[in-house]
Amino acid sequence: MKQLLITIAAVLVVGCGEPSAPTSPKEDVITVQIENTQQRNGLLYLPNQSVPFTGIVEDKGSYPYVRDKLTLKDGKLTMRQTFAKNGQVIDERHIAPDGTLTGPHKRWYENGQLQTEGYNKKGMPEGLNKGWHENGQLSFEENAKDGSGTLKLWHKNGQLKRSSEQKNNKLIIVEAWDENGIKIDHPLSIHEAAEIHYIEGIKQHLADGADINEKDKDGNTPLFDAAYYGHKEIVELLIASGADVNAKDDDGETTLDFAYKPEITELLRKHGGKTGEELKAEGK
Repeated sequence: MKQLLITIAAVLVVGCGEPSAPTSPKEDVITVQIENTQQRNGLLYLPNQSVPFTGIVEDKGSYPYVRDKLTLKDGKLTMRQTFAKNGQVIDERHIAPDGTLTGPHKRWYENGQLQTEGYNKKGMPEGLNKGWHENGQLSFEENAKDGSGTLKLWHKNGQLKRSSEQKNNKLIIVEAWDENGIKIDHPLSIHEAAEIHYIEGIKQHLADGADINEKDKDGNTPLFDAAYYGHKEIVELLIASGADVNAKDDDGETTLDFAYKPEITELLRKHGGKTGEELKAEGK
């Protein structure tokens, strides 16, 4: 175990019984190798401490500089900041007691220029979220509320790149243009559409004769993507359209190996789905 590097403004007793109770998150600062921390019941503990830490943990990991700064209250993360080699903060996000990203967040380029800013609610964008290219041109603008909203992306030259609308965490409209303003027929690949639950995009690809068992660089078919992300409606559509439930990826695994939701595994089994190991045992 690597030795702790400790910088403390208040007195903290390590290895000599109970540590003193910190009075303020900004008064106790510990620089520590992240390998020396551990999680217990969602709380972050430090070595030789019997109570959750309140204060700031500066994580160096294997780096010669502080890479992350974690602000904790009674062992629970409340904010995380990430730094570049030059010491510039490049990411800052707030974390709710339940561990989800909730609250304002910002990201910067290493030169200090703002890259994105907005608000998250339980890990999902909420309200107005915006981003900028390095040239200062707006890169995206998202307006979301409870899984519904709109998203627009722009090319670096200011030309609209993509416009989409989402309802109840499902994409219902997607349009895209190239840098010259020419509309693109298929703004998302069939794999992307399966991954983000864009059922109209799947239907459009199938209507245009797309290969329903097309494999990506890892050998995954669109059915793999839909099953992994738990999109039952997409899985049903792909199977009904002739998707191979026992197609193998480059590691010999099938869609069933990727499915985690019971309703998805049951659906795959119903249509003859088997795991890679089961097929291997059958000599297939």
